Amino acid sequence: MKTRLLATTLISLFFLYLFIFQTDLQGWLNGNSSILQAFFGHTRINWRDLWSTLGSIDLRFLGAAAILFLVSELVRAWRWQLLVLPVKRTGYHLLFAIMNIGYMANNLLPFRLGELIRAHLLGKEAGISRVSALATVVVERVLDMLGLLLLVCLTLALFRFPPDTVRPGIIAGLVVLVLLLLLALLGGIFLRRTTMRLAFALAGAFPRRWRRSILKMIDAFLDGLEILRSAGHYFSLLVSTVLLWFCYLGITWLTFYAFHLNNGDYPMLQGNLALASLVVLTLSSIGMAIPSAPGAVGTYHASTQLALSFFAVPSRIAIPFAIILHLTSYIILSLLGFYYLWSMQLRLRDVRQDLREEQQDRRNQPDKFER
Repeated sequence: MKTRLLATTLISLFFLYLFIFQTDLQGWLNGNSSILQAFFGHTRINWRDLWSTLGSIDLRFLGAAAILFLVSELVRAWRWQLLVLPVKRTGYHLLFAIMNIGYMANNLLPFRLGELIRAHLLGKEAGISRVSALATVVVERVLDMLGLLLLVCLTLALFRFPPDTVRPGIIAGLVVLVLLLLLALLGGIFLRRTTMRLAFALAGAFPRRWRRSILKMIDAFLDGLEILRSAGHYFSLLVSTVLLWFCYLGITWLTFYAFHLNNGDYPMLQGNLALASLVVLTLSSIGMAIPSAPGAVGTYHASTQLALSFFAVPSRIAIPFAIILHLTSYIILSLLGFYYLWSMQLRLRDVRQDLREEQQDRRNQPDKFER
């Protein structure tokens, strides 16, 4: 646990470093600068420019982006309700509250513990099994991952990245990954026994302690797909997922307008704001998916700045753009989470303790993968 925490913290610090500082390795190698100057002597942030840019934000577009983010949360709760429906008919408001408590916890706690807290609260408040509750969260994340992979493929098809950034092998690998995920989904939905036998065969190549964890993860994944199979709302799930990504795209597009990036000062953005929004959304979503500190601090910001650099947006704009785009969701999710935590008369510390006890009880139960 401590090793994983250290690793995710270091990943975030590394991306934060890339976000804030610009290295001068050539100067160091040539003897023109010390190692400290080479790695920490050139900051991307000019505080006067930063505050000037933040002060010039068009709050009308930023407010519209915040409202659209709230709409995306409503859509996401609707999609979760569709996944929970085969297990038990559960009120929309309860699911919306639990979902935001989980996302608030993700902003504050490591290892995306908010997802486990979400499943724990759903089981406790809705009176369904923890396994089924966790399965709905798993399949929701599978849908998110599939959507992201398709978004990456769309971005690669529409935007020409610099040759040294994206190579043909990466594109081919992503296409293969999408196909494999689709096959895994279809196999898990319609051929569970065959898929589990294949998993047992493949897991045999791993050490015993890894094998059990792998099989448990696959089993949870298949439990989620079982819920997806019995849901029967495939079209609604598709519509909600597409609508969700369009909301995120709109939020990014509105943020471009909030920062006046449509005013003609940036030639590479003229007539390309929709495409630029797609590139920023894709890379920032990848940054969000990278294991990191709570709230994807660092990974999200560096990924967003990298995306803007492809359109020649300078750091004095890209840095506050990334900060505000991140804060838009971070603040809203945190406020909603704390509000529902208070309204449901819960304390995050108590919820975490309940979750630890539940996990300990689960460890003490007989392991069906023990051999």
